Amino acid sequence: MAWAPKSRPGPAEQPAPARRRRPVVLGTLLATLATLTVGLTAYSVARTGPADRPSPAAGADDPTRRQAYELLLAAAGALSSAPGQHYHGSLTADGGREVGIDARVTREGLTLSTVDFTGGGHGDLLDLGRDGTYARGDAAFWSAAHAPGSGSAYGTAWVRIDFDALGFDPRALIPSILAADLLPAGHEDEAPPPPADLPRLGDLAPVGGVEARQVRLEHATVWITTAKPPRIVRVEPAPAPASGPGPAAPALDVEPLDGAALSALRTTASQRAAELDHALDSQVTAAIDGQIKVGPCAPASCVATVTVINNVNARSPYMHPAAQVNAEVTIEMTLDDKHLNTCTETVTMPANGKTTAKCTTSYSVKQATSGGEYFIGAKASTSSRALTPADVQRLTTVVAGPPPAPPVSPSALPPPCARPTGADGGPGHWHPAPVLGAPAALAYQEQVTGVRADVHYRVGDRDFDGYRTDAGAQVLLDAKPEGSSWQLWGARPTGDGRLAYADDEDKSETAVAWANRARHRLDAELHRLRAELDAVRPYSGAKLRLVTAEADVLDKLRAYAKSQLPQDDYARLEWRTEPVDRAFTGCP
Repeated sequence: MAWAPKSRPGPAEQPAPARRRRPVVLGTLLATLATLTVGLTAYSVARTGPADRPSPAAGADDPTRRQAYELLLAAAGALSSAPGQHYHGSLTADGGREVGIDARVTREGLTLSTVDFTGGGHGDLLDLGRDGTYARGDAAFWSAAHAPGSGSAYGTAWVRIDFDALGFDPRALIPSILAADLLPAGHEDEAPPPPADLPRLGDLAPVGGVEARQVRLEHATVWITTAKPPRIVRVEPAPAPASGPGPAAPALDVEPLDGAALSALRTTASQRAAELDHALDSQVTAAIDGQIKVGPCAPASCVATVTVINNVNARSPYMHPAAQVNAEVTIEMTLDDKHLNTCTETVTMPANGKTTAKCTTSYSVKQATSGGEYFIGAKASTSSRALTPADVQRLTTVVAGPPPAPPVSPSALPPPCARPTGADGGPGHWHPAPVLGAPAALAYQEQVTGVRADVHYRVGDRDFDGYRTDAGAQVLLDAKPEGSSWQLWGARPTGDGRLAYADDEDKSETAVAWANRARHRLDAELHRLRAELDAVRPYSGAKLRLVTAEADVLDKLRAYAKSQLPQDDYARLEWRTEPVDRAFTGCP
């Protein structure tokens, strides 16, 4: 896709000064990836007191721009926290090609869409997130998509492709990613953009049968309902600047998926996943290596053995990991040129490696056409396979819907929505706080802390989600709900505890965009950790516990913190993963 998020600064080279947490009225939310989604802090509930309110000068020259910014943040939060979205419109692919798209996307990234290239070419896309992106289409589709190899050879089969191989990145439509990319880039992790970068309010007009307000950004125009809660109903590219055409935002009508539509999406996606048993892999070529070995043969049986090799052409091992390769091998055995047996199996081998496949057949010498001599023959063919049969079976189950939540033991349940007061034996005190944020994020905060979201624990001038004593230690709590995994997808822990990024080897626009999302998010979290540690540090033995709903998010934050923080500060951190309790929907 030609349109991508604006470049944002990477990790700080030196420790940044502590930042005070502002009370989160929508206008003071992060204008970046760090607080947009139901992710690390959803809109992020209030974290500090009135003394830390942003200076009125931040938007005083044009109050309507501050209003536009607050409206956009609220609508972006609704976009990313909804269970799923339906998009209909067009994207701009590489070379300025227009691509019509109708896509249904869940919050987790499951995507089912149809694609039509201008000038011809129709195809279907099924994106299974970490299990790959699959496409099928007519010959014109593969030609327009610049398919690797001979697209005409794919026929009507599903083919695993790099998710940016089509000239655009369909994963940019994951709600949390689209919402984040629409926001203006902030220059600090917890500050709104400079006044000059704030959006502008535009006209009122009906869009999709509802009244909507136009919010104009540098790179896009967003239409947001005037009815509460505000939601995004249309995204349009901004007019090209006078300096020349820039990246184009998508032109999309947006509608949230209701329960019935979400269920229908999962049912259809599960059916499509079941069709992947013969899906090809566009980045892998499999071939028979050398001659087929026939034998040993007994008077009534014989074995044929073939060696299968593969070649992986993945442009980006990060985006198209291929540590192991699957291939379907078919061996046909004959007796005096008459069919005896056909064996078909799926084999697995290392990338750019080899393996063997065998076929055993039984026969009677009487079947031979000659009296005392007969000939056993074999021929073989192979083609790459994106998935094994076991993979397909797993995916059809996973795509159909999340498994039921495991039962929560009574001892693990939070207290009954307490609202504590006073110091509670700790280094600070409980105090009332505004309740702002996505419901799912607030519910997770209450699950982790056991107290209502409208009270926070303040230490110095810093607010924390909660506080408790654990084995005599004073522990401040920071709860991070679901929704951050995709924003950190561009970073990955390595075996030696470091982080690798999507653009370490692949310098394509897509890889750089995903890596920058992850870097910016990690850097924002690092600033937050430093500020929280500044509040904790004066109290000997006090700890800061980060609790995440997603294990991969915890691993990445921990690796980044360890590489950036002084050893003494890192030693004050505790790390926990606590899955969301689906039975708990928040305090009444």
